[in-house]
Amino acid sequence: MGRLPSGMAPLALVLWAAEAEGSVAFGGLLSAVYVLASALLQPVKGRLLDRYGCVRTIGPLAAVHAGCLLLPVYGPGAGRPSAATAVAVAGAVAVAGACTPPLETSLRALWPALLPSPEQQRTALGIDIGSQGLLYVAGPLLTGALAAAHGPAAALAATGLASLAGTFLVLTSPFHRSRPATETVPRGRTAAPLPTRDMVTLYLALTGTGSAIGSMNVWAVSAAESLHWPALSGLIPAAFSASAFLGGLAYGRGARRGVPLRTLRVSAAAFCAGWIPLACLDGPHPGVGAVAAVTMPGLFLTPVVGSAFLALGRRTPACRANEVNAWLVQSMGVGSALGSLAAGSLAGQPAAGAVVPAAGAAATVVCLLLGAGSRPAAPPGAPR
Repeated sequence: MGRLPSGMAPLALVLWAAEAEGSVAFGGLLSAVYVLASALLQPVKGRLLDRYGCVRTIGPLAAVHAGCLLLPVYGPGAGRPSAATAVAVAGAVAVAGACTPPLETSLRALWPALLPSPEQQRTALGIDIGSQGLLYVAGPLLTGALAAAHGPAAALAATGLASLAGTFLVLTSPFHRSRPATETVPRGRTAAPLPTRDMVTLYLALTGTGSAIGSMNVWAVSAAESLHWPALSGLIPAAFSASAFLGGLAYGRGARRGVPLRTLRVSAAAFCAGWIPLACLDGPHPGVGAVAAVTMPGLFLTPVVGSAFLALGRRTPACRANEVNAWLVQSMGVGSALGSLAAGSLAGQPAAGAVVPAAGAAATVVCLLLGAGSRPAAPPGAPR
């Protein structure tokens, strides 16, 4: 529930702006500002998590995030479009994105404390990453239903309230009440500089992975228009997300003693190869073929992302886990934005746009071949 607004807010902002401000373009600007602010501030929020813990960091951020999303609906000047109102709304949306609760980052840093066994951590991480894609299917569906039944303002308000309620449930869980969320950086001790060489390699690799996903979402809209099948814009991301969820389950139940870097390389190669049928799509029913084609790379998304987190986690001190995870989360967001931009520039050429996801996945493979695995992973039980 706490992470559901990531799939709701972009669409809710567009729908609200189209009704209140009469401009879909302004809504697109608000959506882009929200997503970019949320992605770019991830490392800062990760550092705050490491220093002050989950409760003292996520609680205030969630309150500000929800308040800024409610401000356009209930704040001064709501419903009265003007230049000053537009500027104020854009500022509030930027603050809301910057203060998005880093629940994804903190949860992945908590798995070692919640689950002592590496096998359990692998399973939990697989389910976590695999199921996250479903939020980007359920979020827009829920937003559209609320907007149709009660208006876009209600959908935007529900986005802020869902974030606040979900965060409250997380922070009041027995685990958070019984112990600190993380091993914070000791006062007076200088932390190791970030990002490290390993982080830069995996950051660039996951940026390519994120660009494949972002470009696929934009290409789906272009394909739906060219094939005159509006539902295709939702069916393609839904098929990819469902496949990623199944891949996450398989990854969690996979080889118990697998080496994360080796799994990462193999999964990245399979992820890249899985996009080739989409780039070469042809036949009597291209729409159906596109839905089927995206399920192939979807199966390998969770192994790629999960192995990256596990590989870097073995080389990261516990007191910096949140910040390191935040960098990787940011890489996916930045990559998604770049992929969306690239696919958007080819919106009138669906055949060319279908190549962009494969190019992003190929960038992941190249980054791993050039930089990952230059040093062996720490042996089990070695001090970090």
